[in-house]
Amino acid sequence: MKLSKVLFLLPALTLPIPSHAEEKPFYLGLGYGFTEIKGEELGTIDEVKGIFSPGQRFSEDTNSLDLYAGYQFNDYFSIELNYSSYDQASDRYYVDPRIDSMTGHNDQEELEVDTISLNGILSYPLAENLNIFALVGFTSADIDGRWFGSEVPVTGEDPSVPYSDTESGISYGLGVSYTFTERLSSKLQWKTTDIDHLELEALHLSLAVNF
Repeated sequence: MKLSKVLFLLPALTLPIPSHAEEKPFYLGLGYGFTEIKGEELGTIDEVKGIFSPGQRFSEDTNSLDLYAGYQFNDYFSIELNYSSYDQASDRYYVDPRIDSMTGHNDQEELEVDTISLNGILSYPLAENLNIFALVGFTSADIDGRWFGSEVPVTGEDPSVPYSDTESGISYGLGVSYTFTERLSSKLQWKTTDIDHLELEALHLSLAVNF
């Protein structure tokens, strides 16, 4: 009788036992973003305070390299730490001389931005391997800028004013993700990052490995 019970249980012992590790909740990703950087009177930061005239606005397209790591608690919720480094963006300001006759009409600003975001992500399955998701989180940004303009001395000196600043704000967005295999997935998302002096609107495409 005991032997028959053991023989009956043997097939069950060979079945895979679900474990937390097999679910592969951790993931690492690499992505690329197409971004528009926008801001008003960025030059009011730090050393260049007051150098811009009212109405001047920064607006330029650039790209970003994205790195992220996340943990998926279940099919519906995950948290993600994201780092993005944006290529240098440059914009030239034109001022109507009827409004401001003292400021040069070719004032220019260059920006380099790096951001770190901690996001919460809510997902919902649309079909097998296909999800939609929404994200919201906190963002910290390091901004390095350089301003060129007619009010900066140019004779024998660097005709630019550098500045740097750290700002914070929120990120939010929507996207879709697709799971190719147990370990490989991709996502396409539209994300807005809104910080003190800047707004970054970006379309991100990325691949992630689960482990």
